[in-house]
Amino acid sequence: MYNVNNRKCINELAKNSFKANKTRNIVAIIAIALTTLLFTAVFTIGSILIHSYEQSNFRQVGGMQHL
Repeated sequence: MYNVNNRKCINELAKNSFKANKTRNIVAIIAIALTTLLFTAVFTIGSILIHSYEQSNFRQVGGMQHL
């Protein structure tokens, strides 16, 4: 990151940019939230599938005593 002497001016420009583009910011926040939800769902479903696959293998073998 660059070291600048006019940090106050840069912060003011950033605030004005955020105020001017409210719709874009809201859409970006919604997109981030939906992406987080998607990855959470994918990993949860994946772990459930792995667990059920292991359980079906245990039932075929005859039990869970060999763990």
